[in-house]
Amino acid sequence: MSAPAVSLACAGNNSTTDSDLAAVHANVTSDKLADLTAAVRSAPDRESRDRAKRNLPGFIAAGTFSQRGKDYWQAASGLLVADFDHCADLPRLLASLKNDTSVAMAFISPSGAGCKAVLRVPVDKPDPVEHGRAFAAAERWARETHGAELDKSGKDPARLCFICNDPAALLRLDAVPLDLDRWAPPPEPVRDPPPRSDPRQVPEA
Repeated sequence: MSAPAVSLACAGNNSTTDSDLAAVHANVTSDKLADLTAAVRSAPDRESRDRAKRNLPGFIAAGTFSQRGKDYWQAASGLLVADFDHCADLPRLLASLKNDTSVAMAFISPSGAGCKAVLRVPVDKPDPVEHGRAFAAAERWARETHGAELDKSGKDPARLCFICNDPAALLRLDAVPLDLDRWAPPPEPVRDPPPRSDPRQVPEA
């Protein structure tokens, strides 16, 4: 089975290069990013960590882009990044994600405190509205299946996902697309309008 096409990109410029998910996974599992990953995780504070993270390469999972930005989305991959920050029990969450047949790739995040899952979704054309619908379903899926909350940044189809060294990263090219109808957010409850006052009532003195 062929790997879905994605765009490679870096922080600090808008250029992109076409690639695929298998190549991204190969970069994550090799030792090419070991030193850059160690620099992020050994940073003494958040500012230093964010600065070090910008030296890492990244990719845009939603498909191929002529340059960074949702207006330059050329083709959809059917992928969405589920980003989990500051996980209370990271080994449990990673194991749960790796056993989920809708997860095409999963790896520890650059900070080492969270993880990222690349989720297969039924989005077959560059449509930010449909991507948003898929993300809303993914939020419920993450909460109810894996007991975790997603970072809202994944709603942007052009969001850059930094990669890092993780020799145990999962790759599942035959991932099953998430059922968007099953995981659609429940409708907002209909609230009764407030009671209207009777104009014939005389207020008490």
